[in-house]
Amino acid sequence: CSRMASVMLAYNPSYQYPHSLSSTIVETAHYQQYFAQYLPRLTDANSKNKKEYATVYLTDLLFKVLG
Repeated sequence: CSRMASVMLAYNPSYQYPHSLSSTIVETAHYQQYFAQYLPRLTDANSKNKKEYATVYLTDLLFKVLG
């Protein structure tokens, strides 16, 4: 998470929570894969995009948060 946080700070030096965001991204990636397989109502992933969903979703989230 530390390396991810440093990349986030390089992208947006004024972002206040890079370590929290990086750990949230790692955790969410795991949760979304689990939800897609076992609890599909808790995610927007579907059978067509299940494999790449977490990457696309979290990339979108990250860049929107960092501005």
